[in-house]
Parts: sequence; C-alpha cells; structure tokens
Amino acid sequence: MNATVQARYKTVFFSIVFICFAILSALIFWPFLTPLALAGIVSILIHPVYRKVLKFLKSESLASVVTIVLLVVLILAPLTIIANQIISEAQNLYSSVSSGESISVDFLTTKVEVAVQKYIPDFTINTREYLSSFASWVVDRLGGIFSGTLDLVVKFALSIVALFYFLRDGEEFKKQIIALSPLSDDKDKFISVSLKSSINSVLMGSIAVALVQGILSGIGFTLFGVPNATLWGTVAGVAALVPGVGTSLVWIPASIYLYFYGSSGIWVVEILWSILLVGLIDNFLAPFIINKGVNIHPLLILFSILGGLQFFGAEGFLLGPIVVGLLFALIRIVKVETN
Repeated sequence: MNATVQARYKTVFFSIVFICFAILSALIFWPFLTPLALAGIVSILIHPVYRKVLKFLKSESLASVVTIVLLVVLILAPLTIIANQIISEAQNLYSSVSSGESISVDFLTTKVEVAVQKYIPDFTINTREYLSSFASWVVDRLGGIFSGTLDLVVKFALSIVALFYFLRDGEEFKKQIIALSPLSDDKDKFISVSLKSSINSVLMGSIAVALVQGILSGIGFTLFGVPNATLWGTVAGVAALVPGVGTSLVWIPASIYLYFYGSSGIWVVEILWSILLVGLIDNFLAPFIINKGVNIHPLLILFSILGGLQFFGAEGFLLGPIVVGLLFALIRIVKVETN
C-alpha cells in the first residue's frame, strides 16, 4: 500500500470516527437543547445589563449572579404570574362556553349572523366551537409551564446554570469557537455579530412593540369591563403582528361586547383607547426600540411565534422567532460570502 492510498484510508477512517462521535454528542445534548438555547438567547439580551453590573461589582461571578437575580425578580416572576392568569382565564372561557353558560356568546353571534345574512343568506358562524377550541389550544400550549413539576424544575435549573456560565465566560466561549472554526477570524466575527444582531432585532423590534400594545389593550379591557382581560390582551399582542389589521382583530369584538353589555357609552371609550393609544403607540416606540439588524416582516414573525408554540411548546414564543431570525442572518452571511 503506497503512502497516498494509506493517507486516504486514514482520512476516511478519521472522518467516519469524527462523524460518529459528532452524532453521539448531538444525541447527548439534544434533550437539553431547549434550556441551552434559551440561556444563550437570554444571555445575549441581558449582556448589556451584566456589563453595567460588572462595572460596580468588579467580580464576573458575582455580577452574573446579581444579573440573574434581577432577571428572575423583574421579568420571569411577573411573566409566570401572567402566564398562570392567562391559563386560568382560558380554562374559565372553555368551561363557560362548553357548558352553555355564556349567554352573551349566543346573543352576539346571532346579531352578527343576522347582519351578515342580509348580504350572504347562508352565512353561519359557530362561535362557541371556535372559542372553546382556542381556549383549549392555549391551555395545551402554555399549560406545560406548570405541568410536570420535576421536569420544569430540572429545565429551569439547567437554564439558570447555563445562563450563569454564558454571562461569565461568554467571551471565552466565543474565542474557543472562533479558534475551532475553519473559517477566517474576520468571517467568524462577522457571523457572530450577525447572529447577535438578528436576536436583538427580532425580539427588540416587532415583538417588543406588539408586547406593549398587548399590555395596553389588556389594561383597557380591564378598565372597561371586558371579561378575561389578560387572555384577550395577550391575543391582542399577537394580533398586533398581523400587517394592516393589528389589534383591531380583538378590540372591535370587545367594543361590540361593551356596546351590548357594558356601561352606557363605555364602548366609545374603548374604541378611542384602542385607536389613539394602542393603535398609534408603535409610531412613537418604533424609532426608539427597533434594532435595524435584520429586517423581518411582521407576518413572518407572527407565524414563527405560532409555529414555535406548536413545535416547542411555551418556549416557542421565543425560540420560533429566533430560529427564523437566525435563518435570515445566515442568508445574509451567504449573500456576503458569494458577492
């Protein structure tokens, strides 16, 4: 066997061994993909806070701990309470609609059908079925947050541990990845900046504006007496991502409900609140909070959220848009490479 053939066999053998161990490593890490991915995404988002804390504390480990505590107290705890309230309201909605207790549903449905049937005689709408299916879907997707307590605790603990090390040793991790990458350092840095930009632009862009609109809608529903205000405020936040329609998908039915069941004239206040405050808030917020890193159409973000919830569960609210955002970042990288 000559030297060339022997070298070729060695290369083939090494490649097979490498691929086998790469596959085994992927299978080992696969069960922990979600907590690791969430920790990585969150570490990028809160890294500016970590840097500010580090300036005061001078200790990377202590700064990581303090940053995580701030995250849990100021963001995760309120989000958990809100998620619990959403699930509770969805369960109440499902129970009332399925049992036939919600008389207002039938009344409003009849009003809509009569109005539309003047132009489309065969028009009918099964509002009870739609509402019960929606409520069931919400409970199924978000209910995983509170079901399987041991699994939740393990995943949460692993996410916190990973987040600690991502914050403290993130720069070192990045240097090691760049050192192992076959690409040039300039290209690796470009990829790193592009991926970071995509995460910030997706979450601090349309989703941030939609979140504010959902909160304001929920506040309005609460003030003006719309039932299950937290649930419908959340729906309004998701609907805000629908181009050209936005939160009107929710506040118009809410205004109709208040016209028949609310206090005198309160439906007018709801309309003004939704148009002047909720509807126009994005015009004021967008220039300040939208990061123009990767421009993704809101419709794609909407479907990435819904698809993420369907595929990943509750975590998909973050993972879905980020996966799409990273895809666009990679496409951008490929375009730069080919030019």
